[in-house]
Amino acid sequence: MIKFDKNKFHSDYVYVKKITQNYIYVLTDVNGHVYNKKNVVKGYYQGKKVSKVKIHNATFFNYVKHNSIREFYGSGRLGCISFYDDKVINIEIQKIDFKTGRYIDPSVWKSTFESVIDRTNEIVPDNQTAYIDGKEIFWLSSDSKRNISPDSCFSLHEVNYLDIARIGVQIEKKDNKDKKIVEPKIETSIQVATVLGLGNNRSLEDLKKLNFKNNKTIKNEDSKEEKDSVAFVKTGVILSYNPLEGINEDIVVYSPVLKRNENASSKSKKVKNELIDILSLVDKEDNKTYFNLNFVLKSASVIGELYGYDETDFLNIPEIIQNTGVICLNKIDDNSRKNYAVNLDKWECLSWLFKFIYSENDLYKMLDLNKLFKYIMNNGIVSEKNISDVFLEGKTTTDISLYIPKQIDWKKLKS
Repeated sequence: MIKFDKNKFHSDYVYVKKITQNYIYVLTDVNGHVYNKKNVVKGYYQGKKVSKVKIHNATFFNYVKHNSIREFYGSGRLGCISFYDDKVINIEIQKIDFKTGRYIDPSVWKSTFESVIDRTNEIVPDNQTAYIDGKEIFWLSSDSKRNISPDSCFSLHEVNYLDIARIGVQIEKKDNKDKKIVEPKIETSIQVATVLGLGNNRSLEDLKKLNFKNNKTIKNEDSKEEKDSVAFVKTGVILSYNPLEGINEDIVVYSPVLKRNENASSKSKKVKNELIDILSLVDKEDNKTYFNLNFVLKSASVIGELYGYDETDFLNIPEIIQNTGVICLNKIDDNSRKNYAVNLDKWECLSWLFKFIYSENDLYKMLDLNKLFKYIMNNGIVSEKNISDVFLEGKTTTDISLYIPKQIDWKKLKS
């Protein structure tokens, strides 16, 4: 679990040649010099010397959500690589200023992402500790909590958060007639300012005009005209774990942000409501819940790769192999994996997973744990009702006929 420290952010302005899932190909820094950075891999691309900067694939996918171009011709495109410690957290590429038809002078252009991060002290309350997990920067919005486990060690908390992927990207708005129009707005994850022109091409002077504390209107000092602005500090929920609840309140670990999706419905399989997923862990009298085989397989894969496979002994995979009679558990049909409840206490499973989140300080590993946690919430839980739905009425596991092969006498076959 990583406490957010604004001072650990820093940005490098470079000319980018190409962006892949694993690397950013950099030609030079903004001054035309060879880009030398710790852990940079030197190489060639299309006959040109490049410095390859390692990135997490989550950072790449965040980039391609809002940028269609991944490779730039000629001398590359000016961009800003933002780091947290030595890990790349964001890539921002300069775009044409459509008002002038030109790029802003490299000596003047400043990344919107960097500008927002510089002013996080205006966003996060002084009395709150913020955390970063690679996807969000979040902090508790109140002291209230809801206990959801029998021992009260697991609780739900309201949080405010910044979605890192949404900082500094252009947005589109639809008018009342549902016609798409591109507004002269810039999303800063704090608010959308209508007074600064198109896209995320901002000079340093323009960015200073952003009023981070006002989330209702922004005033254009030149025309004395007030414009609407929209707050992008979002609200969500996190799951906390304190093994010494009521004894030591300082030993606590937080899950990734679980977003409330107001559009989620039982009819939509594509849209998930993560809050409903976490609440499904709370047993109802007529429908208990368990972790399923998907939880075991995904956890074993991620935790084993990150920390060594000795750490997966808790999952007791040999017992599952013995009970199912299948050695390669991944070959079990997906529906069967979803509905196969494993013989593990769900709260012990969560505490085992939280152990890794609590001790982790590497941002890239936190991204992997973030992804694992959300996968488990969406795919790793099965209800008692769903387990019973696998069978026809009146049928149980005892009605499944299994073919048990007889011992083969190879000597007789040979003769």
